[in-house]
Amino acid sequence: ISTHGGGKGSNTGLYAVTTDNIETVECEITTDGSRKNANPIYEVKDGKITIKNKKYPIKLPDGYYIIRKLTVKECCRLQTMPDDYCRAVSNSQAYKGLGNGWTAEAIIHILSNALKNVPKDEKIVVLSMYDGIGTGRYCLDKMGFTNVEYHAYEIDKYAIKVAMSNYPDIIQYGDAFALRNDNWSL
Repeated sequence: ISTHGGGKGSNTGLYAVTTDNIETVECEITTDGSRKNANPIYEVKDGKITIKNKKYPIKLPDGYYIIRKLTVKECCRLQTMPDDYCRAVSNSQAYKGLGNGWTAEAIIHILSNALKNVPKDEKIVVLSMYDGIGTGRYCLDKMGFTNVEYHAYEIDKYAIKVAMSNYPDIIQYGDAFALRNDNWSL
């Protein structure tokens, strides 16, 4: 998942869903009774797909496909986060937060070894720089740590909103450059 680029699917990638029969694809029924597909259906033939009367090479077997971007729920799952983790913000902000975030299970794997001898109820004080959507806090919670004091530096208001909607106990400080101040303390 990437937060860079522009246009449909550039941030999350595109997903091809095969359909054996165009007639079985879910559609909206319009007021005149005709069928309208929510996503266009493309035919792949001889290693090429036609989009707006122009052929492009593609590595898909011949057939009919709906090409769509991933949903926020699918992106949450790719980042091994709960399906509704980004419920506090719009889809575009959720894509951005997830794209800038960590894959939780990878972080849990790393932390499991680093914290293997720390009792789950021992107080842990965390300083998270550029915290994003609070994935670090989520990982500690999922690992079963029950006494976490979590201090976070983040400036993106939407990332903060996601983090705080899931963990209102996070202590937010704003801009990480504040650490450069001579009088900084935690």
